[in-house]
Amino acid sequence: SVVAPIPPQKFRATELLREPFFVIMRIDHPLAKRRRIAIGELADESFVFYGDRMGRTLPHQVFQLCRSGGFEPRIGQLANGNPTITGLVAAGLGIAIVPEAMCQLQHEAVVSRPLDNTRARTSIWLLRPSDDSSPLVTAFCRLVTKRRAA
Repeated sequence: SVVAPIPPQKFRATELLREPFFVIMRIDHPLAKRRRIAIGELADESFVFYGDRMGRTLPHQVFQLCRSGGFEPRIGQLANGNPTITGLVAAGLGIAIVPEAMCQLQHEAVVSRPLDNTRARTSIWLLRPSDDSSPLVTAFCRLVTKRRAA
């Protein structure tokens, strides 16, 4: 489940996007035939994982998901970019757990499957000063959150 960030003092957080996690894997992977993947089914897999420059939130969330399935992910490769993660998966160097939006980075050798845990989600947040009264930022937040609700 998604946890709201605790913004620094004098800042406020607005959730812009919430999306489920997916597993990406080679098209010839045995789990590629499945419609949904249980997190526990990934216990013996080698993971293509987020490198240092990919931030802290997604790696932490993926570790938590794996732990909820009773295992620690076996990290075989690190990547510092979404296209690199997809490329390493396409090369057969492991699977990856990614936000749904990353499934748009299509590769002919890679398929994506949703996790069967519908609470396994991530979010994108906008942090801004509490006293920010910019009409443009306010309109942007209203538009994005309205669209998300629809």
